[in-house]
Amino acid sequence: VRADRARLAGLQRATHALAVPMNPRDAVPEFLAETRRCFESEVAELVIVLEGSRVVHRSREDRPGDAGWVEEAGEQTLAAALMRSGKAVRVSEGDDGQELPERLRQEGWRDCLAAPVRAEGKVIGVLCTYNRSGFEGFEDGELAVLEALAAEVGTAVEKGELLEAILEERTKLSEIVEHTSDGIAALDPDGTVSSWNPGFEEITGYRAADMVGIRGLARLRPRDVAGREVPLDRWAEDRETLPPVVEVLRPNGEACWLACSWTRVPAVDGRPRRLILTSRDITKELELKRAEKALRDSAARFRALVQNSSHMVIV
Repeated sequence: VRADRARLAGLQRATHALAVPMNPRDAVPEFLAETRRCFESEVAELVIVLEGSRVVHRSREDRPGDAGWVEEAGEQTLAAALMRSGKAVRVSEGDDGQELPERLRQEGWRDCLAAPVRAEGKVIGVLCTYNRSGFEGFEDGELAVLEALAAEVGTAVEKGELLEAILEERTKLSEIVEHTSDGIAALDPDGTVSSWNPGFEEITGYRAADMVGIRGLARLRPRDVAGREVPLDRWAEDRETLPPVVEVLRPNGEACWLACSWTRVPAVDGRPRRLILTSRDITKELELKRAEKALRDSAARFRALVQNSSHMVIV
């Protein structure tokens, strides 16, 4: 009974160890150490299958710290055989006529407790303790505790993979935002600028430090093609469509025309609404279009003059 109480206390400590860091994978060494102490064993081992290989983490009583290495997926080991069994088992070197006791003896262990680690319903690894040195508890109780620990590890692996995926997507998004030539900015519901990417710094001449925290892009004096002021400090209240082309002023007073895309992001999980502005500098394009129009108008006037003149014109 005392042994089973110790197992339950160890279960609580090991579970707490996984919950401390943001990425549970960072807690594997401490988790295995607590698991080893929980079962009063010489060794605790966690084997996880990742991308065609088996990653082995081992905690030993006589060697503080975590030892780790990678095995080929096809290598025949006790851990591989335990994963194939797909259930919590107790193995001793004196057991007869089975694959598991034979592999246990080959690897030099006296006894083993093992439970499969599952993620999304699939066995992705195994949690083992070897060479118990303390008292034995009730067999079913010990296996139940180890299965609970293996379930916690499976959840931690899923959480770690999700966190890595989120961080990877966040890195990709950050790289896009930081290196794109388009200007990208975010405005709070009251029009306060909350982000301002390097693309916008290049286009407008205003640094992020100059813009983040001001309301409605006031320094840029945004106006539509008709010369009307664009009230970005009231975008959350105004349901009208924001103009696709906006004129702003650079710090030197020079006009700059922007082709704008506006996206209203709804409030999610307590985060406020956002207005995302994506823009592109079209000043040169507009100047070119104006020059082309002026040329067409000039040619049309010259053609009308020549065609309707009473004078004879010869080239």
